[in-house]
Amino acid sequence: MANTISQRIFDFLKNFPPYNMLPSHHLMAVSEKVNILYFQPNETVFKSGEDSKNHIYIVYKGAIQLSREENGIVKLFNKCDEETHSEFDKFLEMKSMFTPQ
Repeated sequence: MANTISQRIFDFLKNFPPYNMLPSHHLMAVSEKVNILYFQPNETVFKSGEDSKNHIYIVYKGAIQLSREENGIVKLFNKCDEETHSEFDKFLEMKSMFTPQ
């Protein structure tokens, strides 16, 4: 019996780079390993300096903002929502700002 959740993940990811460049059997293998997490509005997904645990977070519905607190002031660096999946490259560039040196 087919895993309908994995198939739905596959159908979603196949529309976005870099997943749309994977052969179908590789993308299905990735889709079968996905963990789905739900977050409440304003809930922190992870903080700067925390171990990323080699995870990739993809916004399916809603939005997530990348911010950093400096001298007690929260600065917004980027926002990603279901309309801006192509912003992934910008996120990777910005990630270096949040990686401890």
